[in-house]
Amino acid sequence: MADSKYDVQNSQIGTLLGWINSGEIGLPELQRPFVWPSTKVRDLIDSLFNGFPIGYIITWNNPSIRLKDGSISVGKKIVIDGQQRLTALATALSGQKIIDRRFKRRRISIAFNPLTREFQTANALLQKDKRWISDIAEVFADDFSSFNFITAYSQANDCPPDEVARAIDDLKRITSYGVGNISLSDALTIDQVTEIFNRINSQGTRLSTADFIMSKMSADTLHQGNIQRKMVEYFTNLQADASALSGIQESDPKFAQSAAMQKIAWIVSENTTLYQPAFGDIFHVILGSHFGRGKHADLVALISGRDFETTDLQFKCNKLVK
Repeated sequence: MADSKYDVQNSQIGTLLGWINSGEIGLPELQRPFVWPSTKVRDLIDSLFNGFPIGYIITWNNPSIRLKDGSISVGKKIVIDGQQRLTALATALSGQKIIDRRFKRRRISIAFNPLTREFQTANALLQKDKRWISDIAEVFADDFSSFNFITAYSQANDCPPDEVARAIDDLKRITSYGVGNISLSDALTIDQVTEIFNRINSQGTRLSTADFIMSKMSADTLHQGNIQRKMVEYFTNLQADASALSGIQESDPKFAQSAAMQKIAWIVSENTTLYQPAFGDIFHVILGSHFGRGKHADLVALISGRDFETTDLQFKCNKLVK
């Protein structure tokens, strides 16, 4: 249909990894850092290995969306839903580093035992165990030789080469499995896409109102909403853990040197744990101190361009920018 808002495709894991490695997939500002524990990454790989479905992803082809590094996407597929799964695949299979809750870059390595066909999160003990491949990313590397590995492994562990070969073949077959990709129309506006982001979650859990506000702020680049979103997110993280500053400086150097960062950097020197606000708490403070309101729904209306009293859609408040 000409007016369809989406198209459903089936993309192989290998294709998705290719998009990630080439930069064809971009991470928009309305997404968040990687929050999965390493055990969930392990479980995702185990599900793929056993041929189980892992849900779907939602992408949007749009050339004018701000990415997390501050650049504007051109010819990129923007991830609307499925960021955690794609990031998990990239770190486990391609060896890419993730940005965690503390804005630190690190690897999540998954180990594999070809004899028991078992997966574990990598640790020092498994690295010393010759029965385990301590990092399956090496199996998916371009220079990996199945013949050389199978020969060396079967000799080291005194096991049949054919058994090892079957396990390695099944592991490498992961990249041929398909994932449903709901591709959103490039005719959709950022507000429509943000709404979809908040309505659809692959785990069946709706985002909180505070998360919705953060997404809406990210979309409003005209009023520096993307900068404000970072200020709120970084402020709450820095108050809980001042060491997150080095992670921000590493992963977002442009913002770390900006005037906006200077407005929140003072929190690093504060040692109190009496009050550690979350996103929603900060929004309540803004609503109460500047607008005499208390409900998040009022802030949703505000950043959507709607006046509290008249519901005028042309209204935009600059107090949030200051």
